[in-house]
Amino acid sequence: MSKEKINKIFFIILMVLSLILITNDFIEVAKGSKYEIWNITHIGLFVFAVYLFYLGRKNERKMEESSQKSAGSNGKVLDINMLEVKEKVDLKKGMQTLWIIWALMIGSLAIYVVACYVTGDKIKINLEIYSFSLFKNILYIVVAVELVVAHYMRKFLLRVRSGKIAKESDGSIYRSALNKYTTALVSSLAIADSIGIYGVVLFFMSKDFQSLYIFVTISAIAMFIYRPKREGVEKLAMNLKG
Repeated sequence: MSKEKINKIFFIILMVLSLILITNDFIEVAKGSKYEIWNITHIGLFVFAVYLFYLGRKNERKMEESSQKSAGSNGKVLDINMLEVKEKVDLKKGMQTLWIIWALMIGSLAIYVVACYVTGDKIKINLEIYSFSLFKNILYIVVAVELVVAHYMRKFLLRVRSGKIAKESDGSIYRSALNKYTTALVSSLAIADSIGIYGVVLFFMSKDFQSLYIFVTISAIAMFIYRPKREGVEKLAMNLKG
């Protein structure tokens, strides 16, 4: 794993954890606790993580643009300058939609945590300690299996079969690539989101915040790994074009 990927994973974990801390602060205030000055550091931590993530994305885009200019002849990177204006617009709009979907899925994890804080004392699933430990271990195995399934399912959905290339009615390869990529993205994010739901179930069974945070963090990391990538759509379009 490259240094850039490790940094991004660290930033996304930092953002999720700081969001959880901020949510907890506001819940405590709603319960009547006094908002301390040091609680502001949680907001600062979140802003700092977002800023670092933004810088990473900015540098990544610069590297992509540089590689597109220098590697146009070897066929590994599609030359965006050769695309028609309409396809450029379709690609830009499509990527914006994909990022909105991704942001909503990431936001759902924060909603899960808030829901646990708000309704934690009202919902209780009774289960013996031994049965709970067994159930928790089973869920860890299920999560591992799901991550493997998500990886290979994504590869399968993005695979281009010879002789079965479907274009849109207007002949746009990029629109076809976006549709295929969106299916793979949503499927992967849905599996990642289910991991966070497992954490919610465990919380309602035992009021175990540690398990909730672990599963939500794993879910967030998986969503980060399966985030929308422009180069992924470009590569798929190039493969569809043959």
